[in-house]
Amino acid sequence: MTTGQHRFTVEHSTATPQTLVAVGTQFTFLVIVIVAVIGLLLAFFVRRPANHSH
Repeated sequence: MTTGQHRFTVEHSTATPQTLVAVGTQFTFLVIVIVAVIGLLLAFFVRRPANHSH
């Protein structure tokens, strides 16, 4: 969240605190979505062991 706020502050030095919180939150959710999509894609490659006894 801080990274998103900092990146926005560099370009818009007169941003209000409310805007910074909104931008930081949006950046955080974007990162969470990217991590979730990567996890979902990797889940398709998980297989059961060959010697599974059930």
